[in-house]
Amino acid sequence: ATVTTVIAPKAETVTLGKADGLTELIVTSATELNSLVVEATSVGTLTISGQDSQTTIDLNDLETISGPVTIGDAATVGLADLTTINNKATIGGNDVSIAALATVTGTLVISDDVSVSLPVFAPTATTTLTLAETATLKSASSTLLKGPELENLTLTAQPSSAAGNFIADATTYPSLTDLTITGVEDGDDPTAQANDLTVSGGVIEDVTVNGWFNSITVTATTDLTDLEVNGENNALTIGDNAELVNLTLNHDHIEGADAHYLTVTDNPELLNVTTANLEELGDVLIYDNAKLSTIDLNSADGTTPVAGTFTVSISGNNLVGDYIAAIAQTTTTLLVDNKIQSDDILSIKRFIDDKATAVTYNFTIDIDVVNYDPNDGSAISTKTLADAFTADNSATASSTGSGYINTDPELALVEAED
Repeated sequence: ATVTTVIAPKAETVTLGKADGLTELIVTSATELNSLVVEATSVGTLTISGQDSQTTIDLNDLETISGPVTIGDAATVGLADLTTINNKATIGGNDVSIAALATVTGTLVISDDVSVSLPVFAPTATTTLTLAETATLKSASSTLLKGPELENLTLTAQPSSAAGNFIADATTYPSLTDLTITGVEDGDDPTAQANDLTVSGGVIEDVTVNGWFNSITVTATTDLTDLEVNGENNALTIGDNAELVNLTLNHDHIEGADAHYLTVTDNPELLNVTTANLEELGDVLIYDNAKLSTIDLNSADGTTPVAGTFTVSISGNNLVGDYIAAIAQTTTTLLVDNKIQSDDILSIKRFIDDKATAVTYNFTIDIDVVNYDPNDGSAISTKTLADAFTADNSATASSTGSGYINTDPELALVEAED
């Protein structure tokens, strides 16, 4: 059956019965229309325009549209079974049901709906969610997905290739506050994982990362307070986030790829860096986090890479430890060596001590506040680590340091807190 044009300026209800396909459907100037029902399973060109904004449009039997699509204002637009649009489409409607849509070969505009669910759709052309505040898609490129009003975005299966790269910043998503994103594993070759996630600036407040990514970079945000990283990735960089307080690191490295690179710097409100599952650490850079009082990297104990040279840099945080001075040897007593007691640094010492033969860690580690015990009965005082080493020189300690813990003998002084 073929319906070319329906012009129904006074009709309140229009029902077009069951048909295998319509080559063209144009419904125009139906200003009194309350309800439109189309029972066809496929259509070529589809135009529905000029109706009242309270109209309900039921196209739920449509599975395929081959021509261009234009649907104007409506209260609801039902496209529940639609999987394919082989052309461009502009779809109005305050409530659009289109969850089965998987393919649009041209541009897609959903102009009015504030909550868009496209759980199996991955744009291959520009997709604009004009007024949407909440959206769920299978995956998206930030160059193709436009959402100027988006506040909450969920992407459930970002590709493992570079096609899965995603950038959320003030330019791409100026209203975005909450991002939940999941990457797909490259099951054939762990070294081929190439999807990178970048979050920067904007008004984003909460980011949750799941699945597999090559790298994750979260920097220069002003409102981000919560970051949760799950799954597996090769490199994580968290830097210059003015309000970041809650950091949950449940991720691991990608087995079979490079060692993991962890960078956490310049986050003035961050209190804690604790890894629950992360193994095979390479470079570890944790510095200039003014309130950071806890570091726990015990998950990496006994799981270092098998080869490579790496850097560990810990300084400018708010770590507190104890320094117990040495007692010099006398003619009748042996030297009582100096001790540094810090559970934070001990969690780093453990994986460095357990390194494989072909692994080198070049480390520079500071404890920001040291409770210095001269071990002679006098009062404990607060010092920098450098000053504690200097004060202990006269006791002929085994190692008196250069201001940091950066040699094996100095690292050997570190033990658990009492």
